[in-house]
Amino acid sequence: LASQHLVRQGERDSTTLFVMYKGNAESECYSARTGAMMPAAKIEAGQLLGSAGVIHFQSNKTSVVALTDCKLIGIPRSVLEDLGLLSSMQQSQVQDGDGTARGPTD
Repeated sequence: LASQHLVRQGERDSTTLFVMYKGNAESECYSARTGAMMPAAKIEAGQLLGSAGVIHFQSNKTSVVALTDCKLIGIPRSVLEDLGLLSSMQQSQVQDGDGTARGPTD
């Protein structure tokens, strides 16, 4: 549903990677300077959510709020490991150097 939090900054859920199948969302992060949540990026179909927790066992770096009704596909960490995709994703993010996951639309 629109305006619903899909991911919350600081939460730790290292079990499921989500792919935005349909809809639009916006990531936002807390700014200590302003004391408020600030928009960070738009998220569209094909992009990943929750990758920091799944790939690096870290807490979520941003919150993600649905702008429209969204459909997500959840991929358990165990499936990524079984398919050999988790190590590839870890290596890719190290090469990117910025800690963000890249989806097909990037």
